[in-house]
Amino acid sequence: MKQGYIIDVPNVLVKTGDKSYISLTATEGQITVEPEEITIEGGQGIYPLFQMNTKSTITVSVTDAQFNTDQLEAFGATASKETRKRYEMETSYVVEEDNTVTIEGRTINAADFSLNGFTAVAQSGGEPASATAGQVLVDNTTESGSTKLTFAAEDDMAGKTISPVYTYTKEAESFKFLEGVFPKKAEVILQFPLYEDEDGNDTVPSTVQITIYKASISASPTIGGSYKTASTFALECTAMNPRRADKEIWAIDVFDNTDGE
Repeated sequence: MKQGYIIDVPNVLVKTGDKSYISLTATEGQITVEPEEITIEGGQGIYPLFQMNTKSTITVSVTDAQFNTDQLEAFGATASKETRKRYEMETSYVVEEDNTVTIEGRTINAADFSLNGFTAVAQSGGEPASATAGQVLVDNTTESGSTKLTFAAEDDMAGKTISPVYTYTKEAESFKFLEGVFPKKAEVILQFPLYEDEDGNDTVPSTVQITIYKASISASPTIGGSYKTASTFALECTAMNPRRADKEIWAIDVFDNTDGE
């Protein structure tokens, strides 16, 4: 008989149908088994006459400490590398004494540029020659591939800091969720260290390995974090019937680690 204390997070491996592997850096992980049953009561007694199990729901919940794009593909995303539109919303610029700002290395269209209190107007070939009050000219035809902004003199913008929002195109690893494409099915393996000491300060003589042979990955992954705190990414799977010849749905194996492996 094996006994001990599971007091640590598991190593988690998700094996998807195309034989790819996702190894998660788990900060939390658990498996929950919830049976459902029908209870038949009758007569004047306080105890049920009959209880029949109807189904059992097995759920694996894992919180990953790292963002892993392989997870997104498991959630059903279609991966590609292509040019996409990126939003810039955090950069500030100081307007020069000549009422201009040069955004280096960015080709920005006037239609994709926004600055509170101003209307963006495309400038090409020097036309229009100057901005009127409340306008900002956006010239993306510079030889350096940069974009020049020009304000009207009467707006008195020289020396002021602006924080515009704009978009530009850039190559990205893209993961798109398409209509009719569902999350992959997976085999999920969790390995927990089994300690002899409840404080977890001793050696780990055994490893508890839980295998879910077929699981449906949640289509609603949780992605988020807190200010100045590393984000965590939640993965949830629900066990399904793998229809194996040996009729196994899931298994718990306890391995001895004293052989050095």
